[in-house]
Amino acid sequence: MLTSTGELFTSDVAYYGDQFLPKRKDFPKVLITLSKLIELFEKQKDLELFPSHRKYPCDKTLLTDLYNGIKNIKNLWDTKKAFDFFYAWQIDDNKFRYYISRL
Repeated sequence: MLTSTGELFTSDVAYYGDQFLPKRKDFPKVLITLSKLIELFEKQKDLELFPSHRKYPCDKTLLTDLYNGIKNIKNLWDTKKAFDFFYAWQIDDNKFRYYISRL
């Protein structure tokens, strides 16, 4: 949700911390959504980002960090651990913890 005062509320789309992602084959859908949000920031430079969890307000860095982190999962795939409670694969990097669906 984008307000008339330049506040962008992303809900669970983007925030620092645990990220719950679909199967790897569906990552492009997530990346498209993040790309659209990044483009919005490029058009309106004075936006403030209010994620639903953790630190806020944020800037475009959150979106680019998350986008780049998801793109990098393929390079971290061999470090995955099974997380049975969520029936997911868990992969950590220095900014996020990703839970990738095994369903």
